[in-house]
Amino acid sequence: ADRVLKSAPLWVGRIASKGGTRWTNTAAGCAARACVPKDAAALRLWGCVCDEISDRETARAAMNAIVSVESDDLFARLAPLLAMKRAPAKFWFLSGADGAFALLKAALMMNEHKAVKTIAAEVLGRLPPSYTARAAQDIFKYVETPSAETADAARAALYAVCHAATVHGASATLAAKPPVLEPLLTLLHYVPNDSDGKRAAEAQRGAAHALAMLLGAESAHCATQAPPKARPLVVEVSDVEDA
Repeated sequence: ADRVLKSAPLWVGRIASKGGTRWTNTAAGCAARACVPKDAAALRLWGCVCDEISDRETARAAMNAIVSVESDDLFARLAPLLAMKRAPAKFWFLSGADGAFALLKAALMMNEHKAVKTIAAEVLGRLPPSYTARAAQDIFKYVETPSAETADAARAALYAVCHAATVHGASATLAAKPPVLEPLLTLLHYVPNDSDGKRAAEAQRGAAHALAMLLGAESAHCATQAPPKARPLVVEVSDVEDA
């Protein structure tokens, strides 16, 4: 099986280059199979497939094949999220992310397992930045009406912002609408009227961390995009004049 998977990028690329119905059906089938719990080989194959997707029809077919399930089995609930996490950022621009956003918001429910919510927040950060911006508005709800539920939603949004900064960069994340920066600064400026001081402090630390991630992403971008300093290959040194 390992030998077959090692050659997967080659034959997947060949099928993708021909396009058409066969390629679309292959992508959708691999996406569906990747949602089977504990199937590492299927998830690895889906990774090869989703990296090759470059047209909207195939991307949408694959996205529609990723279906969340209501199950008492933690791994059954995690599997679709892991398949979504494996898809590159470009996939979500092609497929459209409204359906994925709805699935992720459902996975971020307060009574869900922490592992499920963590992966869901990571995937949310990989969607186009406008979806992270929409989730970030949940921070206002926590500031206005502190509770365990609104704090949980705010933490998920902050985690998504951190991942969006890493995946899309600070400029794209901050340019999204509605504004991402405003809820972060609001949470830092106003001490939430939360009866649980520990929870409020945790939320404010999360906002500070998200801002630091945005700043770090912008600094890294500037460093990689900056033109190299011009340095002469030969430096002429004049003779020291005799005293």
